[in-house]
Amino acid sequence: LTVEMEAALAKIAANPDLYHEAPEADVEFFSMLPVLLQSRGYSHAELKRLGGFLRYYFLLNNVKNDDTKESILPPEIADDPRRPCADVHAFMPSLNSPTPFIETARVPIAQLLEAHIDTITAEFRALEAYMVSEETESKEGDPCRFRSITEMNYDSGWSTLVTHYNSQRIPGFPYHLCPTTLAILETVPIAGRICGFNRQRPLSGIPEHSDGNNMWITAQIPITTPSPEGDHAFIHNGGETRVYETGKAVVYDTTYSHYTKNTNSEEERIVLHIDFWNILEMTDAEIDVMMYIYELREKYLKAEKS
Repeated sequence: LTVEMEAALAKIAANPDLYHEAPEADVEFFSMLPVLLQSRGYSHAELKRLGGFLRYYFLLNNVKNDDTKESILPPEIADDPRRPCADVHAFMPSLNSPTPFIETARVPIAQLLEAHIDTITAEFRALEAYMVSEETESKEGDPCRFRSITEMNYDSGWSTLVTHYNSQRIPGFPYHLCPTTLAILETVPIAGRICGFNRQRPLSGIPEHSDGNNMWITAQIPITTPSPEGDHAFIHNGGETRVYETGKAVVYDTTYSHYTKNTNSEEERIVLHIDFWNILEMTDAEIDVMMYIYELREKYLKAEKS
């Protein structure tokens, strides 16, 4: 890890026209990793690709111009116009991702979501009822509510009932109302900032974008959505389109440029959404260490601000 980081820092120092100097906080935090990771008990061979992640992290996040990323990234991304290089900020080498959508048969959580869709739907309805109950209305700041997480979400008619934030459960959330949903979500190593139920208003959609992290996979299953036979809701990812159908899961790679649309003028679309670490390509050791790094990083940044 130290060798890969030092190589990246040396390249940055040697090319001041292409790179900003790496932030001191980043250098300090990642310099501590070899010591911090000793407690996990993994060999250097098991974490070889983690060194590659570290090299790409410093190079990708310190470019002066996003166009430089194309020369940094390997051909599977640099040569694929469907995967915008400018958006990539976290990259682990040698993770195979040749298609925008992933067959649900390869992803156990997708099969669990489909098998338990009736229960998940009933539990969502219980959460809905809780949100409009007198108990909730009188409880200021209750975490069980739909909210717009980003400006993009707000402007595009998308809001989220968040069940997990930064892969962690939320204090005060009424998990007793959704035990099956919770159990299924936690069969995978949750990643990303947000996991939960996403609502898309009629005649709205998320604008085209990519998420820039090849270590995560996204799964969604519609709780309710307009009929695919009429004005429907869909997701377009990497040049391919999937129409949402109630109870049928969709799994995809968000490093491909994607957007959603609900073309129905009356019906909303609600999906259970989860980002999780790439269990198809990453080893258990790699996932464990990356989750540990993200957890430590969050704590480190909080400490720096205090």
